[in-house]
Amino acid sequence: MSGKKSHFVRSCTSCAECTNIFSTGGGTALANLTNIPFIGRIPIDPTLGACMEDGSTFEQKYPESQSLVALKDFVASQLSVQDNMED
Repeated sequence: MSGKKSHFVRSCTSCAECTNIFSTGGGTALANLTNIPFIGRIPIDPTLGACMEDGSTFEQKYPESQSLVALKDFVASQLSVQDNMED
């Protein structure tokens, strides 16, 4: 993610509440200061690690996960940026 800033939070598997792992606002402030796009906040979901360990598909098992939604949004935005660069 060179040249872009992100912010990580932990997503609760029981209630979907996100808890900031690191201080907040620093990524946004740095992105603004350096005129670099801020890509957003990506929740860290412990169930992702569990799926990786047991070989299950995170997307099929937890389709409503905030982490999955954020990651899909990130991938879509980056593909859009790449498409625009190729034009």
